[in-house]
Amino acid sequence: MDLDHVALATADAGPTLQASNDFLARFLARHGDGPHHLTVKVDDFDAALEQVAATGRTPVGVNRDDPNWMEAFIMPAEAFGTVVQLAAQAITYDFPARFAAATRGDPIGEPAWWPTLPARTAPVAVLDRVVLRTPELDEAVAFFGGLLEGREEHATRAQVDLVWPGGGRLRVEAHDGPRGIDRLELAGPAAARVLAGTRFVGT
Repeated sequence: MDLDHVALATADAGPTLQASNDFLARFLARHGDGPHHLTVKVDDFDAALEQVAATGRTPVGVNRDDPNWMEAFIMPAEAFGTVVQLAAQAITYDFPARFAAATRGDPIGEPAWWPTLPARTAPVAVLDRVVLRTPELDEAVAFFGGLLEGREEHATRAQVDLVWPGGGRLRVEAHDGPRGIDRLELAGPAAARVLAGTRFVGT
């Protein structure tokens, strides 16, 4: 398994995307802009669902219609305050070629539903780590580290850092307040700010 990305929900996603993903429209109506889910890529979709079910959790939105992108979701009540998407891709691709295409600005995925982005200006900041807070630190570490195969990189009594082979990084912090994603930490020149309801901080 590999922590692949964090998805932000924003009203700017447009009515077409919201209409085709009613869960996104419901999320925006209830919470407004902000972090929506973490995606964990899995090699064996059915085995991953069985592992999740064995812990007493109920995957929802299980969709095998497209063999190139099968997905299921674990809801916030069972995933420490955030939605976790389990996704499997049947197709393989030449990563260097795909990376070069993405660098040129070519669309990745079919169909391309996102708007064309403006040219990037240097220097840039990149996502370094997702930070999730929960009062159940040990249970969250067992979920993200054990079940979802994050490797423990550093741990204290107050927080645990987990990493995945593809470079995904998650910090789980003990916190008595609301559970869920607290902030996204950026590496590089980045001032603290709130964007689409999400707190971004420099590291």
